[in-house]
Amino acid sequence: MRPTLRQLQYIVAVAESGRFRDAATQLGVSQPSLSEQISDAEAQLGVTLIERARTGAVLTPAGVEIVRRARIILTHVEDLKTVARQSAGDLAGALQAGNLADDWPLSVAERSAGASPAVPGSQDGRPGRTDDRP
Repeated sequence: MRPTLRQLQYIVAVAESGRFRDAATQLGVSQPSLSEQISDAEAQLGVTLIERARTGAVLTPAGVEIVRRARIILTHVEDLKTVARQSAGDLAGALQAGNLADDWPLSVAERSAGASPAVPGSQDGRPGRTDDRP
């Protein structure tokens, strides 16, 4: 196994804040979830990255190097996302949609002399209610 991008983000957040609780709040996750993900990453790498102390989270020498490299990786991932968005070209950006008035077929039919046959059962040739219905 290898650490996930999310785990790298969590490790960097703890390194930057110096506290698991503050990092969890910043990331919008629970502190136990954050701690578990970091422990999983440490197990996958086979090294302790962060010493948990009463004064906060302290990076080990291996943790310092992993955080340095994790920042580079995360920056490259953001660059990839930017390139992908830019390469979409004309497909990127906001899409605007509109609609025609509800009676547009009638307006077209009324403007087209004789182009639309009268609707049977109506008095004026337009769909809708007739006088002979209750």
